[in-house]
Amino acid sequence: MAKVKHTNGIIVGTINGMNYYEQYGQQIVRKAGGGFNRDAIMNKDSMAPVRHNMSLFGNLMHENKLIRQGLAPLYAGRKFAHLHSKMQNPLRAIASLDPAEEKSEQSFYIGMKDPRGQSIFKSFCFTPDVKLSRLIPYTIRYDVKSHAVKLPNFDHRYLNGPKFATHVMLRVVQLVFEEQQRDVYSFVEAPVLVDLEKDVQNLSFDPSPIDLPLSVIEEVEGVTAVFVGARFLMEQNGNLYDLEGDDALSIGCVAVVNGGAPRCCGG
Repeated sequence: MAKVKHTNGIIVGTINGMNYYEQYGQQIVRKAGGGFNRDAIMNKDSMAPVRHNMSLFGNLMHENKLIRQGLAPLYAGRKFAHLHSKMQNPLRAIASLDPAEEKSEQSFYIGMKDPRGQSIFKSFCFTPDVKLSRLIPYTIRYDVKSHAVKLPNFDHRYLNGPKFATHVMLRVVQLVFEEQQRDVYSFVEAPVLVDLEKDVQNLSFDPSPIDLPLSVIEEVEGVTAVFVGARFLMEQNGNLYDLEGDDALSIGCVAVVNGGAPRCCGG
């Protein structure tokens, strides 16, 4: 039986051996069936590769979610359609660098230790509409020893943000990928608000303590990915408002290094 979605006239269901469904707002039709069922996939030896792929996909979806949750302070108030699905391919490519024989045993965390995996992760555009390097066309340096992010010779006159922007808010988030627990730890730094009508040079983001109980974690060891988010705002009557548009927000991974974030928690 098939049903029609009255909002857009799309048919959902099976008619005469054809499956009708909606994908991204469009009508999709495919031949029903395919020769496989759940029992065959879960039990047949010949379906073992399918099961391994399913297991790997599920693991990567978990890491995908943890990464997006860790970056939530940078995305706040904005949504990017299908970001999670766009992240799956690079995450899978990184996991494939794990030399484990079975795909189901391959680990994203081990793949991130490989320089090739770090390069794949760093090159991914976490805001598909615009790369950070286009909005902030300056060198962004990460000091491994001090865990500080610096923008030397920053000059607001050459930013490529929205025309009516009066301020830009820059913020650093560090994600640490911890292999043993298969977890992602997020360290969010205080934002720096830059008045675009003033000359600002040599911006520096120094790490601040995180708010975690001492009993949970004293130090996180793993691969660290450093992100910078740039959000453009407009001042009106003394209040700051987020600007809309593709060029109003960008998030980029500026460094990936081996070694965790040495954060002491608690008092």
